Amino acid sequence: MLLYACTAAIVGTDTTSGEGGAGTQEERTEDVAVGEVGTVGQWEVTVESVETTDTFDDGGTEQVPQGEFLVVTMTVLNSGDEATIFDESGVTVVDSDGNTHMASGQTGEQSLFLEQINPGNSVTGEVVFDVPEGTDATTLQVEDVISLEDTLKVRLD
Repeated sequence: MLLYACTAAIVGTDTTSGEGGAGTQEERTEDVAVGEVGTVGQWEVTVESVETTDTFDDGGTEQVPQGEFLVVTMTVLNSGDEATIFDESGVTVVDSDGNTHMASGQTGEQSLFLEQINPGNSVTGEVVFDVPEGTDATTLQVEDVISLEDTLKVRLD
């Protein structure tokens, strides 16, 4: 319990900077809208669309959500100099009540689940969230799971 409290206190005191500097330990946060390119780590991310649906075809089986599926279509470009894996576990949705929703792990034909992307290449795919019906999703957050320093926030409204 004490370890958890100390970790929460440390994480809660991160400095956020819109610019970020080379060699600093500051967290860099970028804020963009749907359709705009944002950078997080070595990724250039563009959210193409956000839709809700009552079912999701994972490439063979139609899945039914607990609430409703929020399907985010995004393009991810590897702007780094080596192949790396884009991990959708670093993608979350925040709703108007401040609740954070993790990706549901649904893997369809266009899934971004553990997608390896070579330098200079881009992949367009979907990240699926199972959210309560009628959820007002306001922000998509993409974190660099390698450095844990950068966060991209995409305004969904």
